[in-house]
Amino acid sequence: MNAMTTFTIKSLRANKVRTLVTIAGVVLAAALLTAVLTSYTSLQAMLYEAETRMAGTWMAEVQADDFDGLAAQAQEAQAAGQVNDVAYLRDAGFGELTEQQQNSFGRYLPLADFSGDIETLCSLRPSEGRLPEKAGEIMLFDTWRTAGDGVEVGDTITVPVGERVAVLAPGRTGSMTHGEVPASGGFVGGMEAAEDEIAEGTVLDSSTGYLDAALDGGIFNEELRVTGTRTYTVVGFYDNIPYVASHGFGMTAFTCDSPDDELTGLNRAYVTMAGVDSTAAVGQRIEEAFPDRYAELHMGLLRYMGVRTDGAIWDTFFNIAAVLAVVIIVACVSLIYNAFAISVAERTGQFGLLASVGASRRQLRRAVALEALIVAAIGVPLGLVVGIGGCAVTFAALGPSLATIFGAAEVGFNLSVAPWALAVAAGLTVATVLFSVFVPAWRASRVNVIDALRGNQSARASKRGAARAARAANPAKLWRGRGIAGRVFGMGGLLARINEKRGASKGMAASVSLALAIVLLMTAGSLSTFLGTLTKVAGGPVDAGDVGVVAMFSDDMVPDGDGTEGADAAGNAPGAEGADAGAADANPAALADDGPFTLEAVVEARNARFAEEAAVYGKAWEVLKTTPDAEPVGWRLDGGVPLIVPEAMVGDAFKADGALHGGQMADGSFAVMGSVVYLEDAAFDRCVADAGLNPADFRDPTEPRALGVGKAYGNNGAVYELLDVLTATGTVQALTAGLYEGEVVS
Repeated sequence: MNAMTTFTIKSLRANKVRTLVTIAGVVLAAALLTAVLTSYTSLQAMLYEAETRMAGTWMAEVQADDFDGLAAQAQEAQAAGQVNDVAYLRDAGFGELTEQQQNSFGRYLPLADFSGDIETLCSLRPSEGRLPEKAGEIMLFDTWRTAGDGVEVGDTITVPVGERVAVLAPGRTGSMTHGEVPASGGFVGGMEAAEDEIAEGTVLDSSTGYLDAALDGGIFNEELRVTGTRTYTVVGFYDNIPYVASHGFGMTAFTCDSPDDELTGLNRAYVTMAGVDSTAAVGQRIEEAFPDRYAELHMGLLRYMGVRTDGAIWDTFFNIAAVLAVVIIVACVSLIYNAFAISVAERTGQFGLLASVGASRRQLRRAVALEALIVAAIGVPLGLVVGIGGCAVTFAALGPSLATIFGAAEVGFNLSVAPWALAVAAGLTVATVLFSVFVPAWRASRVNVIDALRGNQSARASKRGAARAARAANPAKLWRGRGIAGRVFGMGGLLARINEKRGASKGMAASVSLALAIVLLMTAGSLSTFLGTLTKVAGGPVDAGDVGVVAMFSDDMVPDGDGTEGADAAGNAPGAEGADAGAADANPAALADDGPFTLEAVVEARNARFAEEAAVYGKAWEVLKTTPDAEPVGWRLDGGVPLIVPEAMVGDAFKADGALHGGQMADGSFAVMGSVVYLEDAAFDRCVADAGLNPADFRDPTEPRALGVGKAYGNNGAVYELLDVLTATGTVQALTAGLYEGEVVS
């Protein structure tokens, strides 16, 4: 240990209070940076865990018609190290359901045969029982246990099974490509899908959604051609809805080791891989391992793994963390700089003495830098511990609410400490300390030996200060130039102003420190308010004591024309009896069987149907709100309706490129799909009153009026922002019913 090092250590020990204050500043910097970065890594870990829980750990899905070729490619890719784990799903036909079963389970019972670790890769977890282990066993979605006949583990079910076939709708001709028909659902991304042609009699697989020309605007309907029956033993149920299980026509039932003659349709391989750092790398490896195969990438998982870092949501979180880190660093630079600046000023005589005995400027600078490194070596580890501890306490208190905000309540917002985050926090803190000490170290090396030994340097006035003192020698002139401080606070304010000018650098440092402290507090307060608002929004308007219940109804629950409920009947919901509004006459589809009809008749039928639905839902609400120990909140009736909106009313949300709407029409108006919400009278009147309007003005049935949404949060493809939906009031056209080629369409 040389003399300069000994001098530095003794100086730190001799000035314990100043040393402790400086260490506290370093601890604060390291703790705040650790908290910001740990919050970022904890959020990333929560989103990743939520994604794997919802959809599995697969990184790419590869589709093929021939299973043997797909499996051979996967095995070669595993042997070459291109992919790691692989799981397979194979279409095994579609089960025919009764009309009553369709109301509960969907149009069909899709059957899929699996092999490999489907539980981990595809998040297919049994909620009761187990996964199938041999041929003849089946796992069903949980509604088979809770609805209908109440199937239980160990029961046997017999299902007619067949294949879906495309059939032309009446009066239609031609063909369609695969890209023009609805998909059964899935992730966006991957390689371009093959444009397979769909014609009359084409056999459809699970990648194609249900075909209904009246609903999807196409030219095809479909039918199920039964080829036989199968009997299965139920060994389990699942209640989560992973990506591999959900289709637009029903929830999948899973089997294994099925006979080859039962496996017809699409084959899928779900793979993971290691050593990739970008989405392009994942896609390139998949193309090399599975040439000429269609693949989809698990974009959500790749993003939360850090492989795919683009996207508005990730940019938003990163920018928030970056802004907080910059504010923290700037504030802490000011704090640590002041501590070292005062330290150097107080020890001017010591530095002068060292310089007089031969210490070079470089050695003096090193002495101050060494002091900073010693302080950092003590403060940084303490700051990391404090930051992690603070995050642990904060997440324990706010974790459930934060997890709810991001739709990950089942996973929870837990502390996740990443080594890289600690390393970055420590590195930034050390860099902050060294940057803060640069100017004080330079001043220490520039000390004047003679003045320092005399003890005059710290008290010597600058040339500018001496000139000011000379101008202020006349008291009358001094008072005339007293400035705002002297005019407002009198002699005390004037003296304070003079003292501030005498120590201009110290006064500036104090002012900057105060300003940065205010900025830091305002930033933290704004972030706290923002998160608090998100928490309230995520929690919803209902402050439920133990549990909140939402009852939802659909068109199928409306009674038939004879006053009896439909097949599912909302579980025979009380209060729905006797709501006879003549549904047979109100059903536009039924009009087609009665011969020629007009659009006016369709509109009248639609209105009657709507009134009937509202009556049923209203009666159900009257019964539900009388449930013991329950606090009723309200009801709403939602519906989608095509709208034609004048250009003067349309906001940027519909004018932006890529906006999801029907487009601009020849007269300049826009065709959009509106979401209409009907409320009970009391709730609606409160909304109207809150908007500063008179509820009575909304009661004229000959001139229907509604409240429009002016602004809404959305993603323009780059960032999340508040978008203009409607910019003005006006009149829109609502298409409540229509005919297309002589047929009623929704």
